[in-house]
Amino acid sequence: MILKGYIKKFGKKTFDEMPFSNVDGLLLAYLPYPNWEKKAPSLDNPYDKEYYIKDINKEDLLLLVKGSTIPFEHKALLKEMIASKRYRDISVKYVQKIVDLENKQSFFACTFNIPNVGHYISFRGTDLSIVGWEENLIQALGKGNKSQIDATKYVNRVSELINDKFYIGGHSKGGNIAMYSAINVNKNVQDRIRRVYSLDGTGFYDKEFYQSERYKRIKGRILQIIPTDSFVGMIFYTPKTYRVVGSRYFSLLQHTPFSWRIRNNGHLAYRKHRMYMCLVRHRALQKWVYNADKETIKLTIDAIITAFGGNDKNLFYFIKHPNFIVRNVMFWFKKYNNKQKIIMLKFAKDLVKLYIQSFFYYLKKKNRINAK
Repeated sequence: MILKGYIKKFGKKTFDEMPFSNVDGLLLAYLPYPNWEKKAPSLDNPYDKEYYIKDINKEDLLLLVKGSTIPFEHKALLKEMIASKRYRDISVKYVQKIVDLENKQSFFACTFNIPNVGHYISFRGTDLSIVGWEENLIQALGKGNKSQIDATKYVNRVSELINDKFYIGGHSKGGNIAMYSAINVNKNVQDRIRRVYSLDGTGFYDKEFYQSERYKRIKGRILQIIPTDSFVGMIFYTPKTYRVVGSRYFSLLQHTPFSWRIRNNGHLAYRKHRMYMCLVRHRALQKWVYNADKETIKLTIDAIITAFGGNDKNLFYFIKHPNFIVRNVMFWFKKYNNKQKIIMLKFAKDLVKLYIQSFFYYLKKKNRINAK
């Protein structure tokens, strides 16, 4: 079964009857996508009345999912949660939303208050905006981008408003900034973190990031979950402490946790290994990323965003105007000078070469194992 089935089957049990589980942690890490800012109180007004799941009516439901990444998924989850005994008394508060095109930032955070469990700070992943995807691509290159820094400030601020220990989580970009914030918050705040959930969240460019004392203090409380054919979660360096989960979808569609498999006993359906082509793709990308300098990587990202016509649009625009992106993909190359063109051509050549090498590397490795 998947998340919707889990809520339907186990939603009759309160958290007293069935303790908070990793599937609950997964659900709440995935739950910031609805437009909570439309109904729940903001961090600027922390003492306003909390907004409860059980208070969502038909009008609110449409408002919450309108324009979200996958509205039918979010609507299905919320409807099951409203009807459940387990989740209906969860409240939403401390909403913070920041969209800044100039600084390439799309940030959203909220806090869930779970009866008899405590608080869960959750960060939204990549939405439908191009600026969100641009930020997703560049976020791991620096020592701390705007959303990562704002996430750290958010956790420190919320920790002053609550008294208990708490969870932190997020999906995709949200998983990355959840990890970053948990690693970089004040030590006394870090000591209060129960667990950090990163759902197919990107790793970090600098491997030294994982050597810091801040990371070492909390690494045992970080649970990074990736699907068998993960792409986003394997873009940059990721320690091999992640868990692999099965999915009912394939390829990039596995990125949504809505598709991740859950066993009948309510536990995630973990797998021992990633899929073959996931290993190939990951090895090729890793070798390219760590052989290329940051200027080349940023130029590649600029090329992708240029192909989309800039960061002030969203993916709905391209659904309505598919010819727009086709035209840009054909002509973006003209926007670069000769030096930039040489860099981009070398990037394409190197990536293809590394992909082929990785394919045969794992093929030979697979043949050696089979021959034993």
